[in-house]
Amino acid sequence: RNVEGASLEETIERGSLERLSPVLMTALTGGMALIPLILAGSQPGNEILSPMGVVILGGLLSSTFLTLFVIPTVYKKFGGVTFNGARRVQVLPVEESS
Repeated sequence: RNVEGASLEETIERGSLERLSPVLMTALTGGMALIPLILAGSQPGNEILSPMGVVILGGLLSSTFLTLFVIPTVYKKFGGVTFNGARRVQVLPVEESS
């Protein structure tokens, strides 16, 4: 549970939904900028740039997939367990004294 009392699943869902729009906007913007570079692969001088654009686009797609699906799934599986197998203890924030 987090500090607000939500369960691990609720926290993962809320965090995933909050990150959905920024991640998709970043990936789509970068991907759309690479499309002309990829499509111009048959023109002289683009023999190196077009494959590079394909690799960068593949990296954008795979990192977006990892960010949106794999990381929340792995966190749901291992989020409440520490490395030695014990359950994680909830740590409450410390109030600052002035």
